Amino acid sequence: MMRRREFGQKLGGTVIGAGLVGPATASTRRQFIKQAVTATATLGLLTGCKRLDLANQIDVDPDAIKKFGASLKGRIILPTDPAYERARRVQYWNPKTERRPALVVRCAHADDVVGAVEFARRHGVETAVRAGGHSFQGWGTSNGLVIDLSGMKQMAIDPRKRVGRVDAGVLSGEFVSAA
Repeated sequence: MMRRREFGQKLGGTVIGAGLVGPATASTRRQFIKQAVTATATLGLLTGCKRLDLANQIDVDPDAIKKFGASLKGRIILPTDPAYERARRVQYWNPKTERRPALVVRCAHADDVVGAVEFARRHGVETAVRAGGHSFQGWGTSNGLVIDLSGMKQMAIDPRKRVGRVDAGVLSGEFVSAA
């Protein structure tokens, strides 16, 4: 087994503490800072991927929202609703994903999903779709309209054929328990 010192020497440097120094990694302070900034920016882009928060409000007539809500089998949750705080959040708290949707459409059927997509398209509203709500990056939330599929939990399982058909809101643990 090669020791850390031998490994470092094979690379052309010497090991001091946890890092290499010497010819293999010789750099100036300026180069080090440049590399650190580049690495930090890259990590920020790869792990943060924060979308721009353009606006927290949507420009849609409240009567259009009421009419849309009346067409649903599910329901619309607005910021004034007591269920709003719970409905707007993803499971993982990440400050970069903090959003305040103008409305959350809690779908009960596929027709609700179609209606929500058409409503968002017609009114030019930023949209996100959420099933389980466990996106660390927050892709299941937006400041516009969130299509929440968590209420869609129909399952049809055929154990003989070993086939299951499930709605988008069914979590893997729920499916495994039912199967």
